[in-house]
Amino acid sequence: MDYQLTDVIIREAFAKTGVDMKYFPVYETEIKRRYEDLQNDLPDDEDSTEEDNNVFYSLRLTEDYIKYYIAEIEKGHSHKWSHFYSLEEVSGMFDYECIERTLNQIESEEEKEKELDIHIRAINEDPIFVKRYKYLYHELMYDNLRKDAEDFCRIYHQCINKGKSKNYAHAYADASNRHLNEMCWNIYAQAYELAKEKGMNTCSAFVFADYCSEAWANSLLTYWKSFKESYHEKWQIDFYISLMRHFYSESEINEILRWS
Repeated sequence: MDYQLTDVIIREAFAKTGVDMKYFPVYETEIKRRYEDLQNDLPDDEDSTEEDNNVFYSLRLTEDYIKYYIAEIEKGHSHKWSHFYSLEEVSGMFDYECIERTLNQIESEEEKEKELDIHIRAINEDPIFVKRYKYLYHELMYDNLRKDAEDFCRIYHQCINKGKSKNYAHAYADASNRHLNEMCWNIYAQAYELAKEKGMNTCSAFVFADYCSEAWANSLLTYWKSFKESYHEKWQIDFYISLMRHFYSESEINEILRWS
């Protein structure tokens, strides 16, 4: 049977969506584009059926597309973002892939950041969430952006509500986000907080926190020699020794220090 996409079919299908008429030009353009692409790739033939033909698939996919498109437009996105993001949504891409592929269609770096900001704030306007989401997107480039940013934000605020400092809260939430051994989260946060207080830059402070928490999880005694080779300031040595006190007596620590 011969199936053709006609203007009548397009208008009737659009009417059934219940979508505002102002979106008809977008709907019409998209359904015609999809139908043309499908016909070029795999044209209908005599074996096509009522629910297995390019008109049917064009209608179904465009119905999904226009719903995604309107949702993006109503968040404040541009037509270009809304169009390409909706195409990725229809294709079933994960969040990171949707964002990455959509931003690749935008030339201006300023516009890219603007669109990304709109996308994030539509989920959660909390500055902590926004900053973490952007960090995860730009630096780590993986899926589960929203969940990990939400977890980070929740844990950060829990720490703040318990009276912890911003540095401690940030590091503690970071440790949870990185799926470190939970027994190390507090040590990681304490080490980072202290390092920042002593003037270390953020990167170095995280490295220090990593080393201390790794030593805590494995063997403080085993890591002691290499720790001393990397860290020489009194506050660093004092902090590490304070960790050893959880496992060794003062006499044992003195013996360790005497022979090291």
